[in-house]
Order: sequence, then structure tokens, then C-alpha cells
Amino acid sequence: MRQRTGISPEARQRVQLSRPTTLARVDVRAEATSDWSAVRTVHLAAFGDHGQVVANLVDDLRDAVARDEGLSLVAEERKRIVGHVQVLRLPAYEPWMTGTLVYAEPFWRHDAVGLREPNA
Repeated sequence: MRQRTGISPEARQRVQLSRPTTLARVDVRAEATSDWSAVRTVHLAAFGDHGQVVANLVDDLRDAVARDEGLSLVAEERKRIVGHVQVLRLPAYEPWMTGTLVYAEPFWRHDAVGLREPNA
């Protein structure tokens, strides 16, 4: 009689093959002006056809960061910029601030908006 382990040998092999073999060390730190070119390169690579727009937006948002209205962080792996994060302080709520927030489809698909009825 074959012993049951709960996972087939084929599935076990797929799991073993999909496991990462090494973990890279990534350091997160505040962005410096000397990082701007590398950050732009990251955005161009990450956002494809929209990279230029995103990179330009980031350039424009740096004024807000300089005024202490935001925070700009870079992720560095082996002294190379591999990530960046567009954080801005939102204004406090005012009664005139109204409108509709529209979530992208993946948020609905994963039920991440918190508005659905449990049995809907």
C-alpha cells in the first residue's frame, strides 16, 4: 500500500523547482540627488511604454519631497538602484473634498476594496 503524503511526486518536484535558491540583500534608503539618473532608468524599464510619463512625473514630484511634503526611497542591491517608491502626504480632509474613487479591476477581483457584502 502506498503511503499518502498529501502531495503528488510531480507537484513536489514543481514546488522544489520553483523555490528561490538565493536571496539578494536589498537596502532601502532615502533617495539622493546622485540617484536621480538611476531612478529614471528604473522607471523607464519598469513601466514600458508609460516609462517616460512616470519618470517625468517623479521628476516633478521631487519638489514636494524637497519641501518635506513627501518621502522618496530607493532600493539598492549591490550598490545598484533596483527600485524606487512616488510617497506624498495627502492633505487633511476638508468638507469640499468630494468625488468618486474608482478601483482598478484587480482590486475587485481580489476583493481588496472592503465594500462588498459577504454573500454578494
